[in-house]
Amino acid sequence: RVQLGLAEIATNQGDFMSALNLIDEAIKLKTDPKVSLNQTLLFSALVAQVDIYYQLYRKEKSIDHLKKSLESAIEADKQLALAESEIINEEDRVQFSVYKSLLTSIGVKAAVSLYAETGDQSYISQAYYYSEKSKANVLLQSIQESNIKTIKGVDRELLKKERELRYNIENLEQEVFKLTGREDERNKMQLLSSRLFDQKRIYQEVVLGLRNNPKYRQLNASLEITSVDRVQEHLNDGEAVIEFAPGDSTLFTFVITKSDIAVFSAVYDEKFSGLVTAIRNAIIFKSDAAFDYVSNKIYEVALAEVETYFANQNLSIGQLTIVPEGPLNYFPFESLKRNGKYLIEDYEIKYSYSTTLSGLLADRENEANGQILSFAPVFADQSTSRLTPGALDVFEASRSVSSEGFRGFSANGEFISALPGTKEEVDAIYQLATNNGRRAELLVYDQAKEEVIKSGILGEYEFIHFATHGFVNESNPAYSGVFMSQNENSSEDCVLFSAEIYNLEINADLVTLSACETGLGRYAEGEGIVGLTRSFFYAGAKNMLVSQWQVSDASTAKMMVDFYEGLLSGETKSAALRNAKLNLIRSEEYKQPYFW
Repeated sequence: RVQLGLAEIATNQGDFMSALNLIDEAIKLKTDPKVSLNQTLLFSALVAQVDIYYQLYRKEKSIDHLKKSLESAIEADKQLALAESEIINEEDRVQFSVYKSLLTSIGVKAAVSLYAETGDQSYISQAYYYSEKSKANVLLQSIQESNIKTIKGVDRELLKKERELRYNIENLEQEVFKLTGREDERNKMQLLSSRLFDQKRIYQEVVLGLRNNPKYRQLNASLEITSVDRVQEHLNDGEAVIEFAPGDSTLFTFVITKSDIAVFSAVYDEKFSGLVTAIRNAIIFKSDAAFDYVSNKIYEVALAEVETYFANQNLSIGQLTIVPEGPLNYFPFESLKRNGKYLIEDYEIKYSYSTTLSGLLADRENEANGQILSFAPVFADQSTSRLTPGALDVFEASRSVSSEGFRGFSANGEFISALPGTKEEVDAIYQLATNNGRRAELLVYDQAKEEVIKSGILGEYEFIHFATHGFVNESNPAYSGVFMSQNENSSEDCVLFSAEIYNLEINADLVTLSACETGLGRYAEGEGIVGLTRSFFYAGAKNMLVSQWQVSDASTAKMMVDFYEGLLSGETKSAALRNAKLNLIRSEEYKQPYFW
């Protein structure tokens, strides 16, 4: 640890050779039988070595330093699994993702630089590997680990205890969260926090017991980062993957088609985040002039070279899978406008946390029975719209954490604002389904309650649709959620939290959250957006349809009905959604991006 600290000082002073010597001394300790070297520290030393060699390359322009940087990245990557094995809980994993992010960022930069220096196409594939390695790390491992319940030879009692402890921790965390900012409940909060600490300690011991099982270790070792070849195997002619990766002040854009891969770079600094904020504001406030200006600026950075590449290669691309990063997570690419046309007018567009995750989700055996379950509390009367004490606690706790942290929730005093369009929306979807000979279940008003969701019913449906109020807690994403029908006599708080969704069992091919800002959340390095979407993927959903701002009740209802009409008649999800949006664009009333 001391040597790492000294190496960091030397690096900051530009004394790279001294820093390398210190790092080499630290790494050599792994062969010393007298020293028990922490695997995480060893990983950190290797990442520091990667960074120093890359900085030497930038200073001296020596290709040898560049190659050594990439070689060190490969060694650090090998050490990564051992370092991760020391991590128990998800909070620690997210923290560790920062270190992984440094490794992958330099890995991308070094490999792209070697491609530029040598023209060797294999370096693009290496760069893409590190780009993929930088995305959805915690979610990937969590989904992979959740599969342990299906493996023979794993202690069932230990699994049962793990589930019970996870449930207890979730409930205690909810109670603690609801007391946030309550000075009159300080003693109760301290007592609950102490119990929570004890439960987490026991949980860590149980997880360690599971991890000591050889089949458990084999399961985790089986997760491989998707290669370019594997991506291309699953692409058809006319399809392309566009994946973005950061590199300090550079944005790298990978484009993969059925037969080729290319990489482009553009200047990418703090000003770009300002452009993303500006385009969101232009969309939300329906400012056409501001939108056209900012949209063009973002397009020039993110996609101009990509479309030029398509044209130069005579590629007829009609479907895009976009893997965003950083600020690019916070706006819909389909709304970008160039030459007077929105991107959605030329492409079907879908999104992914990572192509590795897409592959893992694609392998799921979800329900394919065509059955649809829809929820719409509507909040049309006092009995279903008056906030329960638990729901009020959620609102007050979220507001005390951050004035910016609680979004998408509309209330008049103690009542949730009514959403009359949601009743029309789910009624129309129900009618479409039954007309197509499909089984559909419609739970509205007081039937759309949290108890039903937790009863296990969700696992029976191919399509699950929520039409309600959603909210995002960016300070504490586990307490983002959706409001269900309010009932003061309920044993639940009538709020479905993100933390609770993790414990559901879903087999749906598609979960739709037709609610405000359900696609938002906190951005975490190496993870992407941490919010509601992640929890549904973990619970078993194969695909998600979510929103990025406070949606219009009327236009959302129309778009959803058009979407399901296309989907149930055989269109793909991306095609059905594109056509539904084009219908709004062609209308005079709903043509602006805010409405779709």
